[in-house]
Amino acid sequence: MVDQGFFFESTNKHDAFAGSIIYWNQYSHVGMVDANDSVTLTFCAHTGDRKSLSFKSWNGATADTDVKFYVPVWDSYAGTYTAV
Repeated sequence: MVDQGFFFESTNKHDAFAGSIIYWNQYSHVGMVDANDSVTLTFCAHTGDRKSLSFKSWNGATADTDVKFYVPVWDSYAGTYTAV
């Protein structure tokens, strides 16, 4: 998806919006961002049936440093291209 130009990789959670993918490197696990108002980021994931869980509540040992976000280049909600 990145190589084809549909998504870009970021380690900044403020770049992510609904539809972005969260990838926890340490756990080889993914989740889907369902909201981000630049103050609170929430995500959904199948482990423990997480739905709209605050990213701050994630208790991974390196949650803030070992996470990548794959952000769509086209923000269909806003109807604009995102900064790459």
